[in-house]
Amino acid sequence: MAAATRSGERETRIAIALVAAGALLRVLLCWWTPPSVSFDDHFQPIHLMLQGGGVLPRKDACSMCQHPPVFYWTAGRLVQGLLATGTPPPSIPKILQLWSCGFHVLVLPVLWLVLRRVPGLSPASRLVALAVACFQPRGIYMAAMFSNDGLSWLCVAIGACLLLRLLDRGLRPNDAAWLGLAAAIAVDVKYTCYVLLPAMVAALGWRLLASEPGDRRRVATAAAIALVPPVLVLALYVGQNLATYGAPLPYRDIDYAAVQPRDPGGMRWLHFDPRPFFRDPILVPGRLQSFWTLLWSSAWFDTEPKFLDFTEPDTAWWHRYFEWVRGAPFPDGPIPVSGATRAIASGLLASGLAWLALLLLGFGALLRRLAGALAAGRARAGEAAKLLSLPVLLATNLVMIALLARIVPFFSTLKASYVMNSLPTLLASTAAGVEFVSGTKVGRTGVALALAVLTLLATAHTLQIVAAMAGGATG
Repeated sequence: MAAATRSGERETRIAIALVAAGALLRVLLCWWTPPSVSFDDHFQPIHLMLQGGGVLPRKDACSMCQHPPVFYWTAGRLVQGLLATGTPPPSIPKILQLWSCGFHVLVLPVLWLVLRRVPGLSPASRLVALAVACFQPRGIYMAAMFSNDGLSWLCVAIGACLLLRLLDRGLRPNDAAWLGLAAAIAVDVKYTCYVLLPAMVAALGWRLLASEPGDRRRVATAAAIALVPPVLVLALYVGQNLATYGAPLPYRDIDYAAVQPRDPGGMRWLHFDPRPFFRDPILVPGRLQSFWTLLWSSAWFDTEPKFLDFTEPDTAWWHRYFEWVRGAPFPDGPIPVSGATRAIASGLLASGLAWLALLLLGFGALLRRLAGALAAGRARAGEAAKLLSLPVLLATNLVMIALLARIVPFFSTLKASYVMNSLPTLLASTAAGVEFVSGTKVGRTGVALALAVLTLLATAHTLQIVAAMAGGATG
């Protein structure tokens, strides 16, 4: 017992250290990054809200006004409070940026709690998966941008954690109520948060089907308490949109073909070829339509560059590059990415391939474990329900991205940040993959090497960007 307690304490200390390291990198990058660095202008709805006396703008009033209201309403109230206390208006964008960064920091300990509730994972594999989350480049990049992505990831992770807790603790009504509240908030943050609902339905549905006849009323009650609030919120939101805009989920009407380049031949749905990004680690003509390659590559480096123009020297070339992203011809001349940055990019991408392999191995292992639990019926109903929620979460997320890419078939819809709503599944699969290969010395060595490369290069790259920004600010 004492040995187990010491082991648990050691695991907790390591987890806290990893979260602290990940938080430090995120806050550092956010502190030095200008608030204007982002994929989209998420300040727009807040400006319009303040101009309208605190009322949220119509969904067709700006390009970002389409989103559900929680993030923007909360940010608007924060701004109103800051102004009321005399905060200088020029300081407010940076405060909002740091506020947004806080969600990216908070998601890390929540993911750790999720990993602790996934059945069959060892402490070592959980810690490796947590380390991947803490040092994963896309997570660090996004923490520096003011957007609703961090709150979206956090809400889904909290929902997944509460779902696993509900199943762990005998489907108690108060646990179901907390899950229902979290899910109701999540569906009002961003459309990508909707992936939480199918995972809840699958897990609670199976738990109900596999329950004892005398226990079904209790299980059904818990399921209803958890599911009715988010479904009701979503139904009210859709109904209001239909009445006001004639569409259930209004989406911005932008002529992407006029502002973004495309490769000939359309979207390549089954294509995966990482090799071109090892040559030049950014988007260029010829690599704009590969569904899987773009999702993977943007997770491991700044491929749709938002930070490279700070670290690399040729400002004029980058200016022409960003004009190409908006529809102009691709700039002439060599891509001005230094040898040091190319080496960092190659190392991070190579690490990304290793983690992808482990993730796929682990996902297969989780599916096999799920199949065994499903076959056992009532004897392992709780385990099966928990495991079932994970692949449903990821599958729904990928289907949603594919549907978006079908409607808007441009590289801007194939961002790794959209897959991060499945972080509970991605990390659980990574941990299972680590366990799968850790039975051999070669496997353990490979995991240690991949983790060392990721940790060192992600830290070096973040500090490289911070140094460049700090030098530009003081130069």
